[in-house]
Order: sequence, then C-alpha cells, then structure tokens
Amino acid sequence: MKPLLTIVLLLFIPLSTFANPMKQVAQVNPIPMFMPYLVKKAELLKLTAEQVAAFAKWRADNMAPAVEAANIITSGQRAITLATLNGDSAAKVQQLLTDVANARADLAARTLRCHEYTQSVLNESQWQQLVDLYKADINN
Repeated sequence: MKPLLTIVLLLFIPLSTFANPMKQVAQVNPIPMFMPYLVKKAELLKLTAEQVAAFAKWRADNMAPAVEAANIITSGQRAITLATLNGDSAAKVQQLLTDVANARADLAARTLRCHEYTQSVLNESQWQQLVDLYKADINN
C-alpha cells in the first residue's frame, strides 16, 4: 500500500519540473525569482556583456543550492503526507515540518540575496524595468 501511495503522490508533480529544476524552485517559493526571468529578458533589458557574465557566475554559484532546498521542501512535504497517513508519531511529523520550514527559510534567504545582487548589478532603470515586466507578466 505504501508504494502505491508514493506513486500516486508523484503523479501530482508536473513533468516540466523534472525538465527545468528552477520551475520546482518557483513552485515552492512565494518570493518572485528574477534571475530566470532576467535571462529571458536580457535583450529587452539591454544587459551589457559584463552584466551577463556577472549573472552567469551568480547562477553557476547559486542555482544548485536553491534547487536542493526546493527538493528538500518537495520531498519533505511528501514525507509529511506519508507519515501522517501511516500513523507516524506527532513528534516525527513535527520534525518533518521543522525540516521543511528550515528549507523554506533557506530558500527565501537565498532568493532575497539574489534580489539584492540583481539590483546591485543592474542600473536603476534596468531594475525598475525588470520589476515592471515581471509584474505585468504575473498579472496576465
């Protein structure tokens, strides 16, 4: 019965998550993620070669830890569901909840540092344009 429940839970994870790990990060992170969006809008934002290189280095250094935090959140949420359905102790479920909360806090802190970094690399006009474009896209 437990393997069947695990398979059923896995069916609710979109296949696109596996193709693009940053989609999984976005799914579990309520804070806007500008870096993937910035890459898509680089030409429109008129990024310089130096800015592109700075963002490429940031992504290389920081994407894996963000994806790992998202993986911990996703697997932790599944573990919470399974532990609850399996009748595990409240203490075990509480520990799983704490682990997920810690991973969420870590991911939020990483995302906020990314915002600060992005704002420091872009000029004021580019930053405002990025925020405005992002807002327009999420409102559609």
